[in-house]
Amino acid sequence: MTDETKVLDLPGGVIKQAGHGAGWGGSHGTQGDDGGEDDPSNDFDRLARMLARISASLGNLINRDHGVLDPELRTQFVRTWPQAANNLTQAIRRLREEAILAQSSSDKPSKLRRQLERAGMTGSMLRMKETSLNFYLDPIDRIVAQPLTGKESLGEKVVNKLLTWTKPGFKVINSILGSLLKAFPGLEVVKELKEHVEASYEVAGGLEEERE
Repeated sequence: MTDETKVLDLPGGVIKQAGHGAGWGGSHGTQGDDGGEDDPSNDFDRLARMLARISASLGNLINRDHGVLDPELRTQFVRTWPQAANNLTQAIRRLREEAILAQSSSDKPSKLRRQLERAGMTGSMLRMKETSLNFYLDPIDRIVAQPLTGKESLGEKVVNKLLTWTKPGFKVINSILGSLLKAFPGLEVVKELKEHVEASYEVAGGLEEERE
């Protein structure tokens, strides 16, 4: 079973690290061997992997926050996350179905394909967004996978790194989700939850700076 399958099987739980890169930002964690880049089915598959990656990382930021989030807020985020994760799962499933149809049909582009083209979510633009997504989420995934030790200094170091990388990470997630709202209305729930989680991390970052 792959990490991507686990994302779909565990929409409400702690999700396994999704990235596979080596360095703080230079991986291609969602990329696979797609064959010809101009094949429409490749864009559907690529976008499905990107949403699975977002689901994994966002789920970890909620469920494995290393004590960064306010406990009361985190309780509500954990309670709301299964609905958001399910909406991501539905979008991923639809993209995979479209990929199969695109492989077996030579007809004109589907309605979803045309929507994605208008939103800049196909071709070279989509590949750029995938690379950017991986760059910022790889370090986040590695940080949340680290167990905090009893050494306070090490814990603070990990938290500081997490707060640094979540800022651009949330921005990139927001860009991708915002481009997909017309094609997948259910992603509005994901985007709204992400914004509330993002605000909580920003406040935590500000408080950390004050303590320093």
